[in-house]
Parts: sequence; structure tokens; C-alpha cells
Amino acid sequence: MTTDAAVEIAKAMFMSIDDLLKLLNPDQEFQMNEEKIKTNSNSAVVFVYGTIPAGIPMECIEDIIDTEEISADMLKGDKQYFGLKIKGNSMYPDYLDGDTIILEKTDDCESGDECCVMVNGSDGTFKKVLKNENGIILQPLNSEYQPMFYTNEQIKSLPVRIIGKVVELRRKK
Repeated sequence: MTTDAAVEIAKAMFMSIDDLLKLLNPDQEFQMNEEKIKTNSNSAVVFVYGTIPAGIPMECIEDIIDTEEISADMLKGDKQYFGLKIKGNSMYPDYLDGDTIILEKTDDCESGDECCVMVNGSDGTFKKVLKNENGIILQPLNSEYQPMFYTNEQIKSLPVRIIGKVVELRRKK
């Protein structure tokens, strides 16, 4: 990606160049040190990064396939957001195949939150997260699917980590 392209994309997302590059390449360090891009607009744009399986964890693809507009107020407190398109039906009836979810980027959640979870470092899934003292349960909403349980030891060793919690559902007719 050229510097000019990165600047334009960062402006469209209302974020700094550093934040954009970290989002696209989390394992690399970048030192562009651009100021945060400010806007007077009432909205911001978030990228929709490929699909998230609502079923069995599968390797996540991070291609940008779309954009969604969110309220600029959502960015207060330096919160960051991203979008994913649902693939599968394990979260039916609340979420349908093809729906887009807007997630707040976070590494933790409350028990009962619906989240994007990474398993084994690269396999992503979308489930309701239920926490208990022994670990977590990734609970599908569709009774045709079985919950996935991970012990506290597995959470550390695999690893299993939260990368975002759902804040909005977008459904197109």
C-alpha cells in the first residue's frame, strides 16, 4: 500500500495512519506518527473485513469487501470498530447468512455478549460467549449446533481470544 493510499483510507475511516497500519498488520510495528485525522462529519466509515463463520471456526480472511457508515459519536473514547459479514447459520434466528455485524474492537467481553472469537490464532467464529470459573463456552443460538467449551488452560495454550463484540446488526433486503 502506498503512503498516499494509506492516508486516503485512514481519512475515510477517521483514524490515524498508525492505527490503520496496525489494524491491517497487527504483528508489525509502524512509525509513521501522523496526527489523528479529524472530521466535522456526523458519521464515520468502518471497513467490512470478509466473512466470519457462524458455525465451525475457520480461518479468517481479512480482505476488505465493503464499508459501513457509523455515527461519529461511537468513536468517542478512542473506540475502534470493524465490520464482518456473517457466513453460516449457527447464530440463526437472530443473525442470518449475509448479515453484516459491526463490532467494537476489544479483547474482553461480558458473559452473554455476542463476539468474534479467534481460536488457534487464525480461526475465527461468531458466537455468544458464556464465561465461568472453568473457562468459556462459545454458544450458538441455533440448537442444531453444539456449544464449544474451552478450559482456562486451553484459552492460554491455543490461544482463544476475543477480538470484538457486536454493537450493531445490518441487514439488507
